[in-house]
Amino acid sequence: MKRLSWLDELRGVAVSGVLLGHYIGASNLPRLAPLMAELFGGLIRGVQLFYLLSGIILTLLYKGRLSSNQQPDSRVSNVTAFYLKRFFRIFPLFALVSILFGGFISHSDESNIAQQLTVFGMLLSPRAMSGIVGIEWSVAVECTFYLLFPALITFRDRSLVMLSVLGLAITAVLFKILPNTIEFKTYIYLLPNTQLIFFVAGILIARHLEWFSQIKILRESRAIIAFSILGLMITPALAERSPIRFFMSLVWCPLLAVGFLGLMSTPSGVIRKLLHYLGARSYSIYLLHMIPLAIFRDGERALSPFELLAAVSLTLIVSEFTFRMVENPGIALGSRIISRRFKPSEG
Repeated sequence: MKRLSWLDELRGVAVSGVLLGHYIGASNLPRLAPLMAELFGGLIRGVQLFYLLSGIILTLLYKGRLSSNQQPDSRVSNVTAFYLKRFFRIFPLFALVSILFGGFISHSDESNIAQQLTVFGMLLSPRAMSGIVGIEWSVAVECTFYLLFPALITFRDRSLVMLSVLGLAITAVLFKILPNTIEFKTYIYLLPNTQLIFFVAGILIARHLEWFSQIKILRESRAIIAFSILGLMITPALAERSPIRFFMSLVWCPLLAVGFLGLMSTPSGVIRKLLHYLGARSYSIYLLHMIPLAIFRDGERALSPFELLAAVSLTLIVSEFTFRMVENPGIALGSRIISRRFKPSEG
């Protein structure tokens, strides 16, 4: 598949949003300008954009290899290769960060580290969902989508939409039956059934890219914006019942759309090159960006601008190292194992 640069650029947008959202939350802004902090806090929903982009990329890569009309032996081989490739893409860096941060920085209990390394064990309770670093829940959700993907790719569009609606219905039921606390409301919001709408939207966009590209106003990037804004407006309404928070979500969504439209309509330049660079390293940046905050921050103390700049710089430097020394070698190892065990075209 020809690499689509706008996908990496949007990954760069997503990871930049998460980085800014968390770092602004650690600054003095929430105390000095709480409404502005609420507005910029919405940037952390770049995580949902990651899910949507995953749906697009996986569908473009595997729609032929995992189709339901393949011979059973061939499909089993392709599904196995898919899972292996995802494992070597995600787990090496995830395990390294969990063990090093949990063992040497946060001094987490060994049982907590072991539960986190199962990945799916983080979905079992609000306490487990919080993870060791604090953002690993999204890896568990992403891996859940990977687990389901070989089945989802065989569903018709209508079935995928109905499945997303079912997921949100389960979310609504959980809100009714589980304790009405911030801890449980956050937990319900982060569960895969709530987040499924974004991944499914990605699958649907990928299936109809050709149609989108034929309509001038609905090119690929604009289609992504439309689905992103829809999801961003629906799920906060379910999870955040505060009128102020919901209002800020509604304000933030159009602003984000304007920003995306502006980005995608500009000629290739410094900003797009920077976003492409960040997008290629987005997994390393995402997993590591909370660690400098934990190092520089003393309890709940707000960080100074200098400390925030140092945290961003440290994140980018270490991410470059892990991208080259952990991510890429892990992906290469997975590719070698797959090519030896399966046909090269299926790796």
